[in-house]
Amino acid sequence: MAPIARKACQAAAIIGICTLVVGLSAWASPPARNAGAVSGHHHRSAVQGTLMSPIALGLNTAPWDAYYLPSPSGYAGTINSDLKAAHIGLIRYGGGSWADYYDWQTNTSLAGCEGPPKYLNYNSAPFQGSPCDETSALDFATFSEEAKQAGAGTLATVNYGSGSPALAAAWVANSLTSRTKSVAMWEIGNETYGCWEVDQWLSRAPEHFDGYKPDYYATCPQAVQGMAKGTETLALSYAANALPFIRSMKAVDPSADIGVPWLFGPSVEGGGNPESAEWNDTVLGKDGSYVGFVDAHYYPFEFSGATSTADPGDGRP
Repeated sequence: MAPIARKACQAAAIIGICTLVVGLSAWASPPARNAGAVSGHHHRSAVQGTLMSPIALGLNTAPWDAYYLPSPSGYAGTINSDLKAAHIGLIRYGGGSWADYYDWQTNTSLAGCEGPPKYLNYNSAPFQGSPCDETSALDFATFSEEAKQAGAGTLATVNYGSGSPALAAAWVANSLTSRTKSVAMWEIGNETYGCWEVDQWLSRAPEHFDGYKPDYYATCPQAVQGMAKGTETLALSYAANALPFIRSMKAVDPSADIGVPWLFGPSVEGGGNPESAEWNDTVLGKDGSYVGFVDAHYYPFEFSGATSTADPGDGRP
């Protein structure tokens, strides 16, 4: 089967990004390190294909987004009417980096915890049950109900950075309990190719990278080891530790469509990295036979030229 590209432009109350979700052909076995269709001209051919409906156009929301609650607390009814009119077929839940702080079972997050106390037990266990936890506004059940009211499928980003395979598998199991909670696509972590994401697995096998703390770039492998070696460290850690997530989720639902982050090169504004092939080749070289798609984030924030002062998007694309 030829690869299929599915585009989703994501927008939230605070940030907007564009995502390219690319379906991968089935791989009989993991490819050699430099043999996969994941870089250079291979990458360009991999994203060619047919834009699928109804999930060709989508939006992003997050557990903190109280606007997507039903009335009288939120505006989900009005939003869903607009989503239907815009033919939105897919809504991503997790909220970017928030996804790697979020425990869907308790509807709590560590993202509101400021400063070093967040990291006290960082090297010992997943964060669930931390005294830093705070309740999020939009739980998964409520989000799912509203997404279905909008006629949209869902893409859920599971908590890789501070979660566990068991937490992800339990989410898959929960999604199978009713049609309302069904999930069309799953993603393992948000932008795990960068140290702005929380990533407890860096301190564990196979990398055992000492001293790393999320949100402290000076402790990031890319800062300590340089961009090339640091990106390799991130990729090797992710490839090894994402695999138990995928296997645990597939054990619950063998038909689950599971994807991983894809990293653009430096020519793409906002999310590029000159060592993108190191990430893409390593992750897909090791986990490609288990992966159904890749999720590539594009941030079109740069703008030049004259705009009207009456334009509410003045200074933005």
